[in-house]
Amino acid sequence: MSSLENLQKASILYDQGNYKKAKECVQLYLETDIYNCYAFALLGAIELELDRLKEALNAVEESLKLDPEFTYAYHVQSIYYLETEQYKKAIRSANSGLEIDPEYTPLYASLAVANTNLRNTKQALANIEQGLIYEPNDAELLALKANLHLRLGDVNTAKLDLEASLKSAPDDPYALASNGWLYVEAGEIDQAEESFLAALRIDPTSNLAKSGLIKVKKGRSWFYAMFYKYGFVKFTYTFTWKTVLWIILGIKGIPI
Repeated sequence: MSSLENLQKASILYDQGNYKKAKECVQLYLETDIYNCYAFALLGAIELELDRLKEALNAVEESLKLDPEFTYAYHVQSIYYLETEQYKKAIRSANSGLEIDPEYTPLYASLAVANTNLRNTKQALANIEQGLIYEPNDAELLALKANLHLRLGDVNTAKLDLEASLKSAPDDPYALASNGWLYVEAGEIDQAEESFLAALRIDPTSNLAKSGLIKVKKGRSWFYAMFYKYGFVKFTYTFTWKTVLWIILGIKGIPI
């Protein structure tokens, strides 16, 4: 296998969720070419998935040394800062990337996640709206927007956002899981379970869907069903870097 083929294979394996094999391939590539900024940024993203945070930061910093204007590297860097709960640094990193390429929509998601965790939901929504200017039918941004509206208790708007998201990408597991939570809010437990299971068939690691199934099990009892029906139990969660990472490479919502 040629050097370039190793890098291409690493990218494919990453998309498939085979992170250990992807890392092996990108490392083989870097043995022959240590000047490829994409290879180091991809390695950083892989290390994040493997929960090797220090190594992830080292890789992405190497990428930016090679090319200070490589937007994808800023995206991976922003995810690192989200994972380590350095939200203001995540914002600075995302903004640095957007100064280079204002149409790189995953960075708007990074901004939204950071602002959500800083309890600035209004700004988070503004970040998403900015991204949607460039990609109006971006399924992941629409799903993220829906979850913010759901967080604010605006179920009707969240439903419209999710309908648009699922129309754009019917097999989007994040949107499917989010749709499940809308059914939970409405007390429609069977439909919620169907949405969560559909999401898990596509992405078995989705914590957003897994936690939804736990809610569904509770909702099958009369006591919890009454609470869901009349709105006394509200769905809340926090966004993490995994939510953003799924937007471009496989989002995983982490509820609390």
